[in-house]
Amino acid sequence: MIVIIEIFLIIFLLLIALLFYQIHKSYCNPITIFSFFWFIIVFLASLGLFDMMDISSRPYIIITIGISGMVLGYFINYCTKKELVLCGGRKSFENYSYNEKIILIFAIICIIFYGMQLLRVIDYLRNGISYYYIRRMYQGYEDISFFKTSLELYISSYIAVPSTFILLTYIIISLFKKKYNRNVFTFAIIGEILYLIVSASRFMLMQVIIGVIYMFILQKKKLPKKIKKIIKVIIVGLIAGIIIVTQLRENRVNGKTYDWGMWKGAYSYFSVSIPLLDYWIEYIDSINFTSYGLAFFRAPLNIFNLLILGPLNIEFNSLKSTIEMINVVESFVQVFPKHTYNAFASMFYYLYLDFREIGVFLGSAVFGWLCGRAYKNAMRLQSDRNLAFLLIFIQAIFKSMVRWEFSSPSFFVAFIMTFFIFRKDKSDDKSVVVI
Repeated sequence: MIVIIEIFLIIFLLLIALLFYQIHKSYCNPITIFSFFWFIIVFLASLGLFDMMDISSRPYIIITIGISGMVLGYFINYCTKKELVLCGGRKSFENYSYNEKIILIFAIICIIFYGMQLLRVIDYLRNGISYYYIRRMYQGYEDISFFKTSLELYISSYIAVPSTFILLTYIIISLFKKKYNRNVFTFAIIGEILYLIVSASRFMLMQVIIGVIYMFILQKKKLPKKIKKIIKVIIVGLIAGIIIVTQLRENRVNGKTYDWGMWKGAYSYFSVSIPLLDYWIEYIDSINFTSYGLAFFRAPLNIFNLLILGPLNIEFNSLKSTIEMINVVESFVQVFPKHTYNAFASMFYYLYLDFREIGVFLGSAVFGWLCGRAYKNAMRLQSDRNLAFLLIFIQAIFKSMVRWEFSSPSFFVAFIMTFFIFRKDKSDDKSVVVI
C-alpha cells in the first residue's frame, strides 16, 4: 500500500511540475519549482537507501494534500484582479530600485556584529574548542550559549540575521544589474562572508546558488556572454564553498564522529524530511496537541508577545506551548544507523500543528496564493522590488524541506523590512499594463 502511495505522489508531483511549465512556458514559476523540488525529495526517500528508518504512508498523504492546496491557492491568485497592499499593490507596477543608503546600513550592522562574533570564534578556537562545537553553541544545541546576554541574542535574531537575508537578495539581484554601487556591494559581501564564517551555514550558501541560478534562467536572454561566464564561475565557487563547509562539519552519535561521505550526505540531506515528518507528526498525534493557527502566525505573534505582552507581564501560554512543539524538532532522531538528524520536519509539520490535514491544505493554499502574486508581479515588471519579493518566496520554497520559513522571526522580520528598502526610480517612472 505504501509503495502505491509513493508511486502516485511521485507521478502527481512530476505531472504538476510539467503542467505548470506548459502553462507558463517557463521553469521559473513557483509551482513547477515547488513540485519538482518535492518530487526529488519524495523519490529519494522512497528508495530507502543506507538502512533509512521505516516510513509510514502518512507523510506522503500530507504532502499530496499540501501540493493540492498550493495549486488551488495559486489558481485563485490568477483569477484575482484586485491588487492588495500586502503583495505589492500599485508599487508592483512601478520601477522601484534598492535604496543603497539603507542597504549600506544593513551591511555595516552585519560587519560590526559578526566581526565581533568572529573574534569570539577565534578565541574559542585558540582555546581548543572545535569549530563543530562552536557551531552547535551558535545554533543553541549545547548547554553553553554562544551569546553572552539575552540582548545579544535578540540583536542577532531580530536585527543581524534579518540583515543578512536582505543583503543576500540585494547581492543576487545586483549581480544581474548593469549599474550598482560597488562600494555598497562590497560591504554587503563582507557582511555575508562574516556571517557565513560565524554560523557555518550551508543553507545560506545554497540560497545564494539557488537565487543566482534562478535569476540566470529568468534573465538569460538579456545577459551578455561576459556576464554569463562570470555568473557560471560564481556558481562553481559557491558549490566549492558548500563542499568546504560540509567537510568542516561533522555528524555525530553519542559524541562519536562517523564518516558519512559526500554522496551519502547529499542523499540524506535531500531525503531526511520525509522520515522526520513521519516521526514528528506521530509524536504530535500521540500527545494530541493542536496549535489552532499559532504555528502559522508564530513569528508576528512572537514579536507581539516580546514587545507588548512581555513588558506587561501577560503570559501567552498557548503560544509558549506552540513554540515548544516547534522547537521539539530540534531534537536529534537516528534516521540512519549511526547518523542522527534534526530540524528537517518540513513546512508541512508546522501546518499540521495547527489543524492537522485541514491546516496543511489551507496553509499551503495561502502560500501558493502569495507565491503566485510575487511571480505575477515580477513578470509584469522586473524591478528590484518585485524581484526581491520573488526571491524571498523562492527561498521559502527551498526551505520548505526544513520548516515553514515565515514562522522564523528572523525571516519574517526580513520580509517586513523588505517593504521599506526601495525608492522609486525617477529615471523610469512608467506604469505597466496588467497581464
